[in-house]
Amino acid sequence: MMLLLKKHKLVSILTIMAILFAFHPTMSFAATELSDISDHWAKEQIQSWVDSGYIKGYSDGTFKPDNNITRAEFMTMVNNAYGYTEKTDIDYTDVAEGSWYADAVAAAKAAGYIAGYPDNTMKPNNPITRQEAAVMVARIDALTSDEAAAGQFTDAASIPSWSKGAIGANAKAEIFNGYPDGTYKAENNILRSESVVALSKAKAYSDNHVQVTGTVTDVTTTGFKLTLSPQVNLLLPENIALTQGDDSVTVSAITTADFGATYTVEAALEEGQTYKLNLSKEGYVFDKNITVTMMTEEQRDEAAADAVNAQIEALPAVDELTVDDEDAVSDAKAAYDALTEAQKELVSSENKTKMNDAVTKIDELQSDTNQTEE
Repeated sequence: MMLLLKKHKLVSILTIMAILFAFHPTMSFAATELSDISDHWAKEQIQSWVDSGYIKGYSDGTFKPDNNITRAEFMTMVNNAYGYTEKTDIDYTDVAEGSWYADAVAAAKAAGYIAGYPDNTMKPNNPITRQEAAVMVARIDALTSDEAAAGQFTDAASIPSWSKGAIGANAKAEIFNGYPDGTYKAENNILRSESVVALSKAKAYSDNHVQVTGTVTDVTTTGFKLTLSPQVNLLLPENIALTQGDDSVTVSAITTADFGATYTVEAALEEGQTYKLNLSKEGYVFDKNITVTMMTEEQRDEAAADAVNAQIEALPAVDELTVDDEDAVSDAKAAYDALTEAQKELVSSENKTKMNDAVTKIDELQSDTNQTEE
């Protein structure tokens, strides 16, 4: 009898597993060749993504390319394709702990491309719409909102304002295109095949258009320091072009001790001149030309004094100071003390008086506080 019960239990478990695999394609094992995509317009992209493990077919060997895809399935596909594995805590009322999509939702939120609804739900089993998918892709690929670009669609007037900028940005980047009749159909559910094609384009865009910002510090006559975010491995002088007006400036070296560290760019710069630095590396998009100004000693003194003047002016009026302002006053005094004598002369007399009075006021407030505690 015990053996018979165990056998029935095993059969029940296998039956439940079979049902789960049938209803959730993300949990099933796709056949090597899917039986229902041979004549489909997205056959190549679908097969490629199945082979890559980004999405899976159904246990019966089909893909069902024209079926809707749920929000949870879409998130799972995004996480697989972009390698999002880091998770954060979630407390959505409709995402049960232990559900097959709980980890996918936690990773999606950690990646920052989805936040859920105002009522603290995620609606993981709802079909995802074309506009929802476009908003997610815009966040993932850091696309610049462009409502004007959405005007190319004949149904642009019906596109909601909350998604219009993302839809336009996707269209401009040629990631999410409209239909042959010129419409976009923002509120239509996106199909499994459309999801694969759109995310294939989104990933290709991301792989070849990493947005990079740069800052320049410590400018001297022999060069400057350059910091890039995110980290980019530049190492060769050919990666940069430095110009002054219409003339190019020879860069003798660009070095860094470690990948992602601040670079030292060696070049002959003249005082009082402004240079433009163009950066290039395949797969990266630098947001703008970086301006490098080699100031004269007088200009450097003025810049240093201006910074301290602004710091002092930002302090509250002396009679409005409290003990909470101690750090701000201390920082302003330290910045002033770090100036050279020539630079201190450029700090206005009003600001010097305000700073000294502020220091005295803070000392008084601290003294009063100590006496009260005693």
